[in-house]
Amino acid sequence: MLQNIGRFEVLRILGRGAQSVVYLAYDPQLQREVAIKTMHFAQQEDRDLKIGALIEESHTVSRLQHPNIVPIFEAGEHDSNPYLVFENVEGKTLAAQLKEEGALPVSRAIQIIQQVLDAIAHAHQHQIIHRDLKPSNILMNPEGIPRVMDFGIAKIETERFTAAVE
Repeated sequence: MLQNIGRFEVLRILGRGAQSVVYLAYDPQLQREVAIKTMHFAQQEDRDLKIGALIEESHTVSRLQHPNIVPIFEAGEHDSNPYLVFENVEGKTLAAQLKEEGALPVSRAIQIIQQVLDAIAHAHQHQIIHRDLKPSNILMNPEGIPRVMDFGIAKIETERFTAAVE
């Protein structure tokens, strides 16, 4: 396992995806824990395309300031692999919570959906469409507040929304 990513001290792995790993790390400069998403590439030709996507995600998410969206703090590159640094949100995903606890009471489900929809409406006001909203991309903090994350395949709309579906 990595010991450092840039100036950040890696503490442990939080999760893995097909082409990414998310680490819990410590930022000695700001003295706080952060989550770092790294990308790894099977082929060199994928690298440029994926780096562009990761940079786009950093630009996208950095424009969004909302209490129900996990903010991005920084973007960089370490050992030729790009990374994004996010606020570390304690808790688990809504998917994990549902798996462990089962269906939510209707009133609680409505509370969560309202907060998630507020976050998505905020993104839409900035012409950003998430395009991968699902329970595994919603973190539930210890206070039960949902935080939308992973805008990795978000789309920035240059025109107002239309009825057409991609």
